[in-house]
Amino acid sequence: MEKVISIEGMACMHCVNHVQQALSTVPGVKEAKVDLESKSATVSVDGSVTDAALKAAVDEAGYQADSVRRKLKIARGQLDGILQMIDDDRYCVDISNQLLATQSLLKSANQQIMRAHIEGCVREALQTDHIDPKLEEAFQLLERMAQS
Repeated sequence: MEKVISIEGMACMHCVNHVQQALSTVPGVKEAKVDLESKSATVSVDGSVTDAALKAAVDEAGYQADSVRRKLKIARGQLDGILQMIDDDRYCVDISNQLLATQSLLKSANQQIMRAHIEGCVREALQTDHIDPKLEEAFQLLERMAQS
C-alpha cells in the first residue's frame, strides 16, 4: 500500500534526507521517497501504518505535515476578503486590521519553515567540519526577518 503526505518546511536536499530517514524508521514502512519540488512523500507501507504515525515522524524530524499549507490557504482567503472589503468601500481601519491579521499569519508560517530549517538542515550542517552555505543562508534570512 502507498500513502502520500504533504510536508512543509523542506528547503533543500538535506531536509529531504532528514524526512526520508525519519519516515523510514516508522515500523511497517517499506520505502519512503521524499520529493522537494512537490513538498510530499510517497511511502510504501504494510497495512499497520497509520497516517498519524507518519505525520508524527515528520513532526518529530522538525517539519510539518500540512500545517504551513493550511496557514497559507487561510491567508489567501483573508486576502480575497480584503480585496472584497476594498471593492465594497469598507472603512480603512477595518481593512488595515485585516491586513495586520494576514501579516501575522504569514509571519507565523515563515517562522515555522525557518524553525524546521534550523532544526534539520542547520543542525546537520553544524555537525560537519566544513562550512556549509545553508548556515549563511539561515543567518541572512534571520536578519531579514528581524528587520521586518
